[in-house]
Amino acid sequence: IDEYLEFYGGAGVQHIALATNDIVSTVRSMRAAGVQFLDTPDSYYDTLGEWAGETRVPVETLRELKIL
Repeated sequence: IDEYLEFYGGAGVQHIALATNDIVSTVRSMRAAGVQFLDTPDSYYDTLGEWAGETRVPVETLRELKIL
């Protein structure tokens, strides 16, 4: 927590969880509304199928939108 506070200069939201029936549309809408997301490295998605199994959303779409 101290590292976060120091880096951002104060309190804020580090991460959120949400429930949605359409994560792709939800993330696109949130981005359009100005919500900023972490920049997830592409390497995260390179091995996603190996440890997460099959995904309902294509990995390339997850990579494009930086969805974890």
